Amino acid sequence: MFGSLNLFAVGLVGEYVAKIMSEVKSRPRLIRSALIRNGKTTELLPDGKDA
Repeated sequence: MFGSLNLFAVGLVGEYVAKIMSEVKSRPRLIRSALIRNGKTTELLPDGKDA
């Protein structure tokens, strides 16, 4: 009985971690408001392209 409950709890934790990992994968790695190239600061538009 205890073994089956233990496996069930581990399965629930695994599902929770899998959902978190799939959500994090779709996010950008860095969020920044400016980009520095060759010593010049450029502002970035919301889509990530140079202004």
